[in-house]
Amino acid sequence: MSFRQTVDTIKSLSQSVSTGTRAKIIIEGNAYQEALVQEVRQKGLRVESIKNYSTDKHARLYSAANLLERRKVYFPRHGSDALVNQILGFGIEKHDDLMDACAMVLNFILNEINRPKATAWRKGVPRIEEMSHLNTRQQHMIMEKYRNGMYPVNFLEEVR
Repeated sequence: MSFRQTVDTIKSLSQSVSTGTRAKIIIEGNAYQEALVQEVRQKGLRVESIKNYSTDKHARLYSAANLLERRKVYFPRHGSDALVNQILGFGIEKHDDLMDACAMVLNFILNEINRPKATAWRKGVPRIEEMSHLNTRQQHMIMEKYRNGMYPVNFLEEVR
């Protein structure tokens, strides 16, 4: 697909699966794909850009395998044969892009589930958006320090 066709397809798919709320679209945001993220966001769609820092597809599938093994992921009866074959035949199958995309989304979901949630907001409380330039470990450390009363009200000076 061309860039324009890709944007139009994403928009169409988003509208077809939305049920009253806008669907969240997950796009790998490495290199060139970041332009796609920006373009889709400009169309008014909810987009989350995920960075793929690891080149190891085995590690990505392994970390998502727990959800698959515990039967927490369901695939449609029709239309998912290629994906299921790539997952079951990983290492043997010629293609593995669908499996890799599925593993990245499942890992994204796991990270969202395990991300610490704030219970109360007041002036000076760190917000994830304000710490987006930090890695996850640094964000967790800041939130933990704040919970333990170790951060001043104006924590942003500390983060920068």
